[in-house]
Amino acid sequence: MALKNYGPCSVQNCNLPRDRYRQFTSLAYNKAQKKGTYKTYPYLKIGQQLCYLHYLRIVEPDRGQKSRTPELKNYSFHQ
Repeated sequence: MALKNYGPCSVQNCNLPRDRYRQFTSLAYNKAQKKGTYKTYPYLKIGQQLCYLHYLRIVEPDRGQKSRTPELKNYSFHQ
């Protein structure tokens, strides 16, 4: 099976040696707009290829981070 996301990365001056690429879809565009990262890369167009590292930085910048609203734990014991 041939890979459809084969690069190169569409980020200007990207020379990172990568073997994984993602497509910049309309969903990815909407996520980047909501998270404010698209303004750094306004030249990107839907359908272009991004290396996986740039995809994560642009589309999923908060991936793997804990929630900003910690759950309050009740440690009081009532008898």
